[in-house]
Amino acid sequence: MAADSLEKSPTNKRVSRAVSYVSDYWFPVNEELLGKIKSGLRDGRYDNAVDELVYEIKSDLSLFTYSIGKLVQKLKEKGAELNGTLNPLSALRQAGIEQLREILEEASDDLSAHNLRQADDLQAARFKEVLISASSAEMLAEKFEVDGDTAFSAAVLRQLGYVLIAWNYPGQYREAVNSLEKGDNLDFKLAERLGFSPTLLAIRVLQSWGLTSVSCASVGLVDDLEEEEWEILEGIGENVTALCKIGETLARASAPEIYPDARGELQLAKR
Repeated sequence: MAADSLEKSPTNKRVSRAVSYVSDYWFPVNEELLGKIKSGLRDGRYDNAVDELVYEIKSDLSLFTYSIGKLVQKLKEKGAELNGTLNPLSALRQAGIEQLREILEEASDDLSAHNLRQADDLQAARFKEVLISASSAEMLAEKFEVDGDTAFSAAVLRQLGYVLIAWNYPGQYREAVNSLEKGDNLDFKLAERLGFSPTLLAIRVLQSWGLTSVSCASVGLVDDLEEEEWEILEGIGENVTALCKIGETLARASAPEIYPDARGELQLAKR
C-alpha cells in the first residue's frame, strides 16, 4: 500500500512524465563527431582500437550518456545482473567493438531534438560546468583512492539532471538561475519550479535504463528524500561523492556570473 501511495504521489507523477519527456528529447550531440565515428566503424579504424573509440565517445557528453543507457539496456535484455558498483567507461571498453558498433549505428544524427548551434548562454555554461566538474574529479581521483574512470563517469552522471533540465525546461532553468541570491541552492530553486530535483530526475533516468539504486549510489546519486534508502546505501559512494563535490564546487567558482557565492565556493574547494 505504501509503495502504491508513493508511486501515485504528485512528485513521482511529475518526475515520471519528465523522464519520458527528456528521454525523447535528450540534449544535443556533436553531429560531426558522430558522423566521424560511424565512418571510422565502417572503415575498420577502431577494430583493434576500442580505447580510441571509447575516448571519442567520452569526449561528447550526449553521446557518452546515450551510449551508457543503450549498453545497460542491452545487458539487461541479455539477463545481466546490474546491481553493483557502476563504472560506465570500463563497461564501454568491455562491451567490445561489435556491441559498440551496434549501439552507435542505431544512434541517428538527430538522437536529440536539440542542436548545439542553438545553445543559449546558460546551456553553454552548464556544459562548461559539467566538463570542469568531470575533469577535476578525474585528475583528483588518485588522491581519493578512486579509479579515474569511475570519477569522471560519476561526475558526468551527477550533472545529468541539470543538463537535461537546462535543455528541456529552459524557461524554468533560466528563472531558477536568475533568482539565485547569496546562500541559495540551485537544486531547491529548480525543485520549487518543477516539482522534482535534478538529482531525482537523474536517478529516475538511470533506473529507466535498468540500473538499481545501489548502482546509482555507487556514483554518488542518492535522493535525499528517500530516507530509508539513504540509510541502506550510505557510504557506498562516499569517496566518489566527496570527490565529485569538490569538482562541482570548483565549477561553480568558475562561474561568478551565475553563482553569487562563487568566491566562497573557491575557498571551500581549496579547503
